[in-house]
Amino acid sequence: MTNKYSLSIIIPAYNSEKIIYDCLSKILEETKKIKSEIIVVDDKSTDKTVKIVKKIKKIKLIRLKKNRGVGNARNIGADNAKYENLCFIDSDIIISKNSIYNLLKRFHKNKNTGSVSATQNTNNLNKDNWTSNFVCLKSCYGTESIKVEKNFSSISSEFCIISKELFNNVGKWKALYGAGGEEFDLGYKIRQLNKKNIKLKSAAYSGFWCG
Repeated sequence: MTNKYSLSIIIPAYNSEKIIYDCLSKILEETKKIKSEIIVVDDKSTDKTVKIVKKIKKIKLIRLKKNRGVGNARNIGADNAKYENLCFIDSDIIISKNSIYNLLKRFHKNKNTGSVSATQNTNNLNKDNWTSNFVCLKSCYGTESIKVEKNFSSISSEFCIISKELFNNVGKWKALYGAGGEEFDLGYKIRQLNKKNIKLKSAAYSGFWCG
């Protein structure tokens, strides 16, 4: 499996020591035949996240001096990306086989596509905290009706692809420190430009703290 498109993969990370090694290992496996770069933006973690990332080859690590939230970390990663196709992947998820390839292929299918997002599995990776099951189910709401793909109002911030040009044109991720909702803001701005936010069944992921 090969792809003619290049890709910058941006991974915001904050205290992700429990899952980030598995997250990055799967991404490296899935990009062996895709021209890509992997950028981890550490948002001033206080655990062993940075130490773990440093041990993995082929990863570009950006360490922020102050914790300012995931939206800000994603934006800094995008500012440092060298390719036109941007793929955002959260550090607390494990992507499924061929998901990056399938997102990239669908993204370039037609010009009215603004973003293409993966679909979250109902399999919750966090076995230590039972409340995370509710977070997982909330994130999966509305995806059970997807057969192949579906046009959504929002973009899936956990795992998605968007062009750098469109990303900059709509004003990037809104840095909502301490609160979620940036996926609805960005999705709305994409739709205002008459572009679609596609959620794809053939691209999937399981989350540790998705919500």
